[in-house]
Amino acid sequence: MEQVSELIAGREYKCALVRLWHLAGQAVAGGGTRLDQWFESGRNELATQRIEEYFLFGQPSIGLTDLRARPTDVIRCLDQRLAEERKKSVRSATFEVDRQRCFLVPCSPHGGFEQQQPVRFAAYMRHHRIIADPLLPGVRAVIRDLAGFPALQQELQVIAEDPRQALVVGLGLFNDGHRPEGDCRPVDDDRQTVFFRGTSGDAERLASAREQIDAAEAAGVEVLLFPELTLSPANQQALADELLQRWQRGRACRIPLLILGSFHCQDADFDCRRNRAQLLWGRDGSTLATHDKLSPATLGGLTESFTPGNAALFLSTAIGNLSLAVCKDIIDDYADLWLKKLGPDWLLVASLSDSAREHVAFSREIWNRHRCVSIVANQPLAAQPPVASDGSTSGPVYGYIRMAELMERDPTRNPWVCEVPLRSP
Repeated sequence: MEQVSELIAGREYKCALVRLWHLAGQAVAGGGTRLDQWFESGRNELATQRIEEYFLFGQPSIGLTDLRARPTDVIRCLDQRLAEERKKSVRSATFEVDRQRCFLVPCSPHGGFEQQQPVRFAAYMRHHRIIADPLLPGVRAVIRDLAGFPALQQELQVIAEDPRQALVVGLGLFNDGHRPEGDCRPVDDDRQTVFFRGTSGDAERLASAREQIDAAEAAGVEVLLFPELTLSPANQQALADELLQRWQRGRACRIPLLILGSFHCQDADFDCRRNRAQLLWGRDGSTLATHDKLSPATLGGLTESFTPGNAALFLSTAIGNLSLAVCKDIIDDYADLWLKKLGPDWLLVASLSDSAREHVAFSREIWNRHRCVSIVANQPLAAQPPVASDGSTSGPVYGYIRMAELMERDPTRNPWVCEVPLRSP
């Protein structure tokens, strides 16, 4: 606490907030954490008043006695002061506390239970989030913003300030019966591994993707997402090249954010194979960020063959914080990356599955916890969604958007377009 007091006196508010976060999580004898003790410390109205007046007027200084009496008030006031200072900035800050790297990132207050429970740090720090790195053993945090893309930043700021306070989302789909194709290798009598190189109808898929992008642009879509393993690397490159050519001809695509699903590819940096999703700037096809699927899935008797990803993305933008995921990422042991570590405002998921039940269950949980909107573009493998003996289906297998309620994609509309409310700042 002495160090926190010195940091506040020196106006190093970000460092002080991160230090308090570190202290709050420390275990105490007998069970629980320091945060539990701080919550049980009881009211001290004089200490609260002095703390609030310090951050409002700068005088008098906060004494160590007041800091120890009401550390949760100090957290709350630091968070509010930093939010007022940064105004519209979405830049993160990096710190190291006891050899632990962490990021202080901006966020918006929300009504999720993480900010409603008084024994959670987020209940007092509502305008920021602290992300420790690594997130899990072998998985690092990739914290980014759009400082390198000022025109896109401005484009998203215009959306954020628009009176309609909504984001127009489009989900792509391919009702053509084509399937991914690739190189198979037997593992035993019942199983094979596969590295997909394309689909059974790449030319038809490319033409369909062009049509869907054009239709989405005409409908005013601002985020367009395609499913997993539907557009081959060659098709994705062709579409990105066409976006660049349109921009060069003065007819730039008006869709700010575009995810062409994910597909198996060669990672030149590490000389390995990945299942990679790319977030593109629709204006010129520039790659803004990537996400590599974290573990292979089994599709019937075929198990994907690629090197698992080692990072998870957190992208700060004017419309909120975004993360990417690929199908199985959100329904296995890695789900906690987004549920407990990152807590984004938007989770964009490219998926290939005949069942979406587990995806929907996760999406409900992350909404309840963080008010995170899940946008899932799913491509079923089966020609018709499977139906159980009791008549139930496997969930919204053509994709969905999950916020307060589940909005199931209509497969007869391609792309499917939906307005999603933005979170109030």
